[in-house]
Amino acid sequence: MIIVGGVYAVEELNDASPEYIEKYYQKSLNSFNEQKYEESLNHIRHVIKSDMTNFKLRYLAAHNHWKQGNFDTAIIHFERAIKTSPEISGPYIDYALMQIHRRHLGRARKVALKGIQNLRTHKKEIPSKLYNILSRIDLLQNNAKGALAYAEKAKAVFDQKETGVKDKLEAVVLEARAHLSLSDYAKAEFSMLWGLSFRQESPYLHNLLGYIYQQWYESEKGKSPEMASDLKEKALEQFNIALKSPNLVQSFKELIQKNIDKLS
Repeated sequence: MIIVGGVYAVEELNDASPEYIEKYYQKSLNSFNEQKYEESLNHIRHVIKSDMTNFKLRYLAAHNHWKQGNFDTAIIHFERAIKTSPEISGPYIDYALMQIHRRHLGRARKVALKGIQNLRTHKKEIPSKLYNILSRIDLLQNNAKGALAYAEKAKAVFDQKETGVKDKLEAVVLEARAHLSLSDYAKAEFSMLWGLSFRQESPYLHNLLGYIYQQWYESEKGKSPEMASDLKEKALEQFNIALKSPNLVQSFKELIQKNIDKLS
């Protein structure tokens, strides 16, 4: 069958060899990385009928459709990728992130929890990212205690197995935000100082720490003027560090400046 449309006419093969399928997967991946999403999908369409259970084709198709805003089709491909290889964590993570992006938080939670359950069933390590996703969902649903519990689980994974910085930093930031929501400012400060110990150049982290000091200052200014004054100075210091960071987008600059103005 030949389908005409997209970037070129697509012949759908029923008998492509594994080597040929891999060749077109690589073509599709290259197109995806060049943000040519329909072209990437056409490479997949060319060979997918030859192996309808091919995990890599399904997973990449899901991402292409997500990028194009075809969420229902992306869901179909994510779910088929999961059915094909339920022991691989990536589809659960990205599927849940897509649902968070759409603010379908209940659906995102179900996907993440299903991932944890299936990975356990297959005796696979549970990546910290799945716990971070659940922590983020709880924060968005104003469940700070739940968010804190999942952030701590994410950190525990790193203590045992993982060595990367990005997801560990995310867990620490989520932990800090959960402590802040619970008005436990000292613990929120501790988490953020820990985060800054391995990514000191981040204006986002400095801004968040400044905001923690700002909220702490507001809670103390009527009770302990001396402590409040110290917290105010710390908040301004962190906001100004963030503001001096290069390559800030204008909207973030305006946010930081608003925080400074509130303390002036």
